[in-house]
Amino acid sequence: MPVSTHADPKDMAKRVNTNKGCFPSFLTNKDNSEVYTYDLPYSEDIFMGYRWYDSKNIEPRFPFGFGLSYTTFEFSDIKLSSAEFHPGTPLKVEITVKNTGKRKGTEIAELYVSELNPKAPRPPRELKGLQRVELDPGESKTISIELDQDAFSSYDENAHEWKINPGNFEIQIGASSRDIRLKAAVAATN
Repeated sequence: MPVSTHADPKDMAKRVNTNKGCFPSFLTNKDNSEVYTYDLPYSEDIFMGYRWYDSKNIEPRFPFGFGLSYTTFEFSDIKLSSAEFHPGTPLKVEITVKNTGKRKGTEIAELYVSELNPKAPRPPRELKGLQRVELDPGESKTISIELDQDAFSSYDENAHEWKINPGNFEIQIGASSRDIRLKAAVAATN
């Protein structure tokens, strides 16, 4: 198969011959015709990436959001602006991040939202916000992340729109999708 000169801006796959003029198998149909990335089937549905690993309880080598540092950080004092989320009024989540090591460093606090009793299939947690903070040794800072109705909504395929399912949610703060350090409950209404 010759190398494609196809230059479709929507096609994100790198076109490199891997085997005597053949493309990688995920870019080739059964009849050896090319497949472009915008035509690839994504059968995972909403369970892409870390959502798949979390939903199947598979321990990845490097969890989503994982990073190395020359120092250590502690998360504490989670505070919500309200115990209930009402559309149109953002929910403010505050936490304190402290550099507990001996070197200056940067940490990214990741905020996940988890619907406790979903009515439709949903990942165990969904990244809805993050905040980067740089701290000297021993320094602490309070950071905040605001959540709007998108953070609590899921797509209703029957109604063809995004909706909030009234119920209980959990706010989770972590250094990665598998390193959750703080949790707080919130009830959502619509």
